[in-house]
Parts: sequence; C-alpha cells; structure tokens
Amino acid sequence: MGWIRFAIGLFVLALGVRTASADAPVVLRLGTLAIDGSRYMKDVLALSQELEKRTRGAVRLDWVSDGRLGDERAMADLITAGKLDGGGFSETGLTVLVPDMIVWRAGESSRHLEVTLTSNSAAAVAGRLTIAAPPGWPAPEPRPFSIAKRGERQFLDVALSAPPRLAPGRYAFRAAAILDGGGTVAEAIRAIDYGYIPLTPQPEPADVSL
Repeated sequence: MGWIRFAIGLFVLALGVRTASADAPVVLRLGTLAIDGSRYMKDVLALSQELEKRTRGAVRLDWVSDGRLGDERAMADLITAGKLDGGGFSETGLTVLVPDMIVWRAGESSRHLEVTLTSNSAAAVAGRLTIAAPPGWPAPEPRPFSIAKRGERQFLDVALSAPPRLAPGRYAFRAAAILDGGGTVAEAIRAIDYGYIPLTPQPEPADVSL
C-alpha cells in the first residue's frame, strides 16, 4: 500500500503549489479497482481526509472505486483523454502500463495478496479459497471462508512465497472458491457503472499476474 501513498503524495504536492491561492476548492476525480471496505480503500480515504484537512478544504479527492470505470488500462485511457484526474493503480496494473517495471523485487521471499469474495447466493455459503501457483512456485495455504447472505463480502489475505531461484518473467496465479456443498467458482465479475456508462457486468478469470 506504500506505493499508493507515495504516488498520490507526489501528485498532490505538485498540485498544491498551483492551487494554493484558488478561491474555489479543487475536486480531483480518481479511479481505482479497490473494493469499498477493503484495507486499501480505507487507507486512500484516510489519506484523502488528511489532504483536505491540510489544504483547509482547498483540495478534495473524489474516488470512484470497485472498478466502475473499467480496468486499469481503461482508467489510464480516461486520464490521457482528460476525463479522469488520476488513479490508484495496483502493481499488476502498473506492469500493464509499464512492462519493464519490477514487481517482485530481487531477493524478496514473500508478498501478500488480498482476495475479495462476494456472494451472489441467497443462502449462506462456506468453503475454502485456493490459489493455483505457477509451476515451480510453492502452493499458498487454502483459506477458509464463510459468507452469510447475498451481497456480503469477505476479505482474505493470502501469503505468496517465491521459489528459491526466481527467473525474470510474468507469472499468473488463479483464485478459486471451493464450496463445501460442491462446486467451484473461479470467475471474477467486474461491474462498470458510472455516469454515462450503463451497468455492464464483465466476467473474467479470477487471475492476477506478477
């Protein structure tokens, strides 16, 4: 989460010099894939409140969360077109925009992945979350989950460990929810729903790439 604070800090610092004498507050529209209620979203909202306090209301950040503006490449296109002021990009998203960026640092033995499970079942569901690791990578421990009703979410933290010898490249991890009653869900649904964009569900594999 440190990289998000760092990126926004630089952006706001440059903006503060330009708008310090403005009479009306500047409202910046920012997009993110972060889910409402996740620790990432809590952090950026706390940062937004601190920014508004320090600028005495001169600068406010208006976050559009849950990926309602599309994926990170779509958000980058909106920024380029002047329709979005910025965004909180994941490391995976940054590697799409800047392929040469190092994601898993040399010598780093482990990292953490936060997975959000959302139930669309009228009945309670329970099971375990599994992460299929790339060949040669240690398999992460399955994480149990239990969701009481439709629309509820559960955030699970999964520890990823690198193999002893990690060669440069792109590695894909696939998440799957194994239900106690039988069945497997390994698909993510991204809902684009903002302003002039009609509600559009986009099914996609529940993958993350490093």
